[in-house]
Formats: sequence, structure tokens, C-alpha cells
Amino acid sequence: MKKKILTLFILLLCPLHVYADSITISCPKEAFDGEEFTCEISGSTDSAISGVETNIVTNDGLLFVSFVHNAIWNGYGSNGKVSIYTADEIKNTFKIGTAKFKKSGSNPGLIELKDVAFYTADDNTAIDSVSVTVNMKETSVSNNGTVSSNTKEQPAVETPAATEDIYLEDIIIDNYYLAFDKDVYNYDLTIDNEDELAITPILSNALSTYKIEGNKNLKDGSVISIVVSKDDYEVTYTINIKKEAVTVEKKNVIDMKKILISIIVFLVIFNVLRMIMKKK
Repeated sequence: MKKKILTLFILLLCPLHVYADSITISCPKEAFDGEEFTCEISGSTDSAISGVETNIVTNDGLLFVSFVHNAIWNGYGSNGKVSIYTADEIKNTFKIGTAKFKKSGSNPGLIELKDVAFYTADDNTAIDSVSVTVNMKETSVSNNGTVSSNTKEQPAVETPAATEDIYLEDIIIDNYYLAFDKDVYNYDLTIDNEDELAITPILSNALSTYKIEGNKNLKDGSVISIVVSKDDYEVTYTINIKKEAVTVEKKNVIDMKKILISIIVFLVIFNVLRMIMKKK
């Protein structure tokens, strides 16, 4: 009996870490009308996950501006639809990314993370939705015309510089047109029989950098990735390459024409030489 009590006592003293599957969003409590602010989105899990999906939904008191995933992830977050993945397996607590919003009007702003799912190699788990409210910061004008806040001053919200303007302004591809939108991260492009494309990404922030991957030995189904990064944050634009079957057929026709021309030239030269030999 004494042994059991001692064992129980030791277990109570030991810290117990439980990472239940959950998602959280941390935002400032208040914002002025028209003010932009950022919220940090994080998660925790006991499983080894490789993907996260959620819908960022706001009421009429807020406008969704953008989402930037943490550097460990790939994927997109345009129009509030977040779908990210990683080649590594993530466990315990982890950062998902940063969402930017704009306060609109005097109504309290409501942000909800809905349809949340964590993906493992074999399955996916639905996660409870979460929400946060951002109230309106009211201002008043004193007799001397000075504008001041009626609320207590809130601690400054630290916004990582890397989350600001690390997008692309445009993607220029020689001989091709891409209907580019900085908030759209996935494109399809049908090309001729090139093995490589001349791609020029235009950065929106001169302090950002980019790298192009997969732009060699292009085949039907190849994927070109343009990774834009600054500090610990990055966004990835992908171009899915398509080569129509007609392109291959055209190449075969061209090859056949070359062969026929070579045969004709050979026969002409052969006959000329034969005629010369006969005269001798």
C-alpha cells in the first residue's frame, strides 16, 4: 500500500505534457476604424501531422487582407482559405502563420477559424473552430482639437517585418502571358516544347529574395516553384506545366521533314556525281 501511495505521489510531482489537437489565434483587443493589424495563428497536436486546412471568416466589422504561412510550410492562404503542407512531420506546438486584417466600421470585429483539419500521412482530424473579437477603438476630440483615444493604451503588437510585402508584384515569362494576381499562388501554363523558361519574378519588397525551382528539363506535368522569402517567412508560387500532345506531333512532323529533305539532297548529289563519272 505504501508503495502505491509513493508511486502516485511521484506521478503527481512529474509534469504531464498533453498536446490536444487544437488551433489558436492571437490578435490585439482593439483597433481603430481603417487600421490594419496582424494575428498570429498557432496549433498543437499529439500526432505527427503534415498539413493544415482552415477557413478564416470575418464579420462585417473586419476585412481579411492577407495570410503568410510560417517558413516550415508550403501552400497558400488566399481569400481566407488556408491550405498548407510540409514534407516534415510536425508535433507538439507549432506556428502556422500570420493573418492581416483591417478594421471596418464601428461594430466589433469577429474572426473565426472554421473547417479546421490537421492531416497525417494516413488520415485527417477535424478540429474545433475558434474565434476572437477585436473591438473598435473610439476617439474623441478635445477643445484644442487634439484627437485622443477613450480607451486605455494597449501594448504595441509586434509585427514581424518579414510578413510585410513579401509577395510578388508580377511573374514575367518570355513568349508567354500569365494572368498574375499576388494573392493567387497556383497557375497552369501550356507551353511549346521548351526544356526551360525565361522567368523574371518582380518582388514587391526589395529586401525579399526569391529562388526558382523545377525550371529544368520541363515535361508535361512538371511544376515550377518560385519561393519568395524574408527572414523566417516565405510564400511559394507554383506554375503547373502542360505540354499538349499536338506539340509532340508537330515535332515528329518536323523531324520527318528533315529526314525527307536529307534523302532528297543525298539523291541529288548522288545523281550529279554519277553523271560526272559517266562523262569521264
